[in-house]
Amino acid sequence: MTQSDGVSAAGATKAEQVLALIASLSNLHPPDRDVDYLTHSLQAASRAAAAGASNELVVAALCHDLGHLIPTGNHAQIAADLLDGHVAPTVVEIVANHTSIALSPDRAAWAGRPWLSDAIRFVEEWDRPAFDPDSTQPPLASYAERVRRVFGVRREHRPLGFDTLLGGTPITEFIEDRFGQRPFTSKVPADRFDSLLNLAETERLILQHHRDRAELDGAGRFRERVRLDRRSGAVASELYHQPLELPSGDLMLLDLDRMSTLLNEGSRVTVHAVDELDESRAHLTGNVAHELDRRASMRAVATWSPGTQDLLRLPQHQFVLQLAGIRVWELQSTEVAGPTPSEHRLGPGDLLYVPAGWRAGWTDRDTPSLHLVIDVAAAPASDIFGTLEPLLTDLDVFREDLPVNASPDAQAVHAERLRAALLSVLNGQPR
Repeated sequence: MTQSDGVSAAGATKAEQVLALIASLSNLHPPDRDVDYLTHSLQAASRAAAAGASNELVVAALCHDLGHLIPTGNHAQIAADLLDGHVAPTVVEIVANHTSIALSPDRAAWAGRPWLSDAIRFVEEWDRPAFDPDSTQPPLASYAERVRRVFGVRREHRPLGFDTLLGGTPITEFIEDRFGQRPFTSKVPADRFDSLLNLAETERLILQHHRDRAELDGAGRFRERVRLDRRSGAVASELYHQPLELPSGDLMLLDLDRMSTLLNEGSRVTVHAVDELDESRAHLTGNVAHELDRRASMRAVATWSPGTQDLLRLPQHQFVLQLAGIRVWELQSTEVAGPTPSEHRLGPGDLLYVPAGWRAGWTDRDTPSLHLVIDVAAAPASDIFGTLEPLLTDLDVFREDLPVNASPDAQAVHAERLRAALLSVLNGQPR
């Protein structure tokens, strides 16, 4: 039997059992500490919640030391096994490895793991400081609903795909009826989008970029992953200090004081290529690109003070997924006169598709605000020339010099040969 919120009777029972296990941690004390494991777990969960972590990470912080109830064995792995099937695989990995990461001065063994930065944060900001005997934190009962939401439903954590973004609308129907023609809205289930990105992780991406990201493109030029924009235009150049000269290239550092001032004035920060930094986001972008047969990329856009964006023409298709806050979008079609802009109010989990060529603007109704944008390349008619070029250069007639000094009759003959060859390529019968 399943309740109206999707929690089964068996799931509700398991949630109650987990809460009872957490409560029993009050009988265990870490060596050389003045708090018991229950107090420690509550402090860790409180720190995670205050940092804006996802519900799964908050519950993971609450449960990460449950393995100590079993005298022998790897306590971290025991807790991870308990969470497995109820939280994202990345959260399971964080809990399973939190002790090893805490004890290891060199974390090279985990290099490249998409969950490593979250695991380090879990250990250094939530777990390690959570032994304060003078701290006060919410009681276990205040986490009951969080635990129930995690353990009350057992679900498979398949990567978020294009089909989930469309909220039940078949992909083929969307492509035939909406793509490139008119806007589209849908709702993404909270348990699917809330692990993609949050404000706390966005802040961390900015700070990590400041600390240690020497991002160079293929030509050795600095790649501005973080940009700040305001109504008067982009101000990315104002965000970076003079470069530090390094053997591997120049390292540009963000001027965080300048950024803070501009953000308080209503500017917005954009973190480009966020799909390159996370497995689940990379899968989503790749899936959209595959289904639409177009190039796609993902960026995050955040504001911490109320802001607006005037109507601008979009050079690419955009899928906008609101993750935090409320933003009202105005859309106007490509008609020359243009109708009155339509309004679309987006809250967490709302998706908006805007076709390329449409005009779009927005106003924040609640801050801070965060949304992901998947930009999908448009395919204007002019692209046909790029498609035809490699096909035409294989034909002798298109490699010959143009007879600019020949007689009009010879030029006409050559033009007819070019026309015939072009038609043969367009008809799929190259000669």
